[in-house]
Amino acid sequence: MRNIIFSITSILFAILFGVLRNVWQGFSYFSVSCCIILCIYWIIVFVIEFIEKYYKNFNEGFNEYKVYLINSTTLTTEDFENNKDLYLDKYKRMIRKDKVIDIFKILICLSLLSVCIFSLF
Repeated sequence: MRNIIFSITSILFAILFGVLRNVWQGFSYFSVSCCIILCIYWIIVFVIEFIEKYYKNFNEGFNEYKVYLINSTTLTTEDFENNKDLYLDKYKRMIRKDKVIDIFKILICLSLLSVCIFSLF
């Protein structure tokens, strides 16, 4: 909820300053600054989510994957523990797609940030 409120507020200020640009040309810098702040905020949010999802909560996700495999197949806990490295590699391959998507989110925000910064010059 906080992300939505911050984003909407920042976008509204950027639009307001963009409209007020006709009054004073300096408002265009305020508009671009609101966009820069929004990009920095979302970069921080995406990086924190990435770290929590793939590094801090990795073991929890792997345990959920273990439970899913045991419940959906004829695999037993003993078989899973004997081949734990194999299933760990399979789990890493499974989350690789989500990791790439999250990295692209961060890169898109970085590219928007660089466009905003270069538009100031």
